[in-house]
Amino acid sequence: MATNEEKERRIRERAYQIWLDEGKPQGRDKEHWRQAEAQIDAEDSEPDTTDQSDDTRQQGNGVQPPLAGPYENIS
Repeated sequence: MATNEEKERRIRERAYQIWLDEGKPQGRDKEHWRQAEAQIDAEDSEPDTTDQSDDTRQQGNGVQPPLAGPYENIS
């Protein structure tokens, strides 16, 4: 879990990038901050795909089997 300082740094960097992407408009810093905060919160709430849950272990560590070729499963 990220510390509050780390989260604030990420929000600040994202808000700055949003400001740059929008052409450096004046007077929209609070809007950019809220947008960046929402994006970071959404990212932080996404499940961690590097952590293997019970479901992925049951499926061979998350590795999908290859698709059947044109000559497989022919009876």
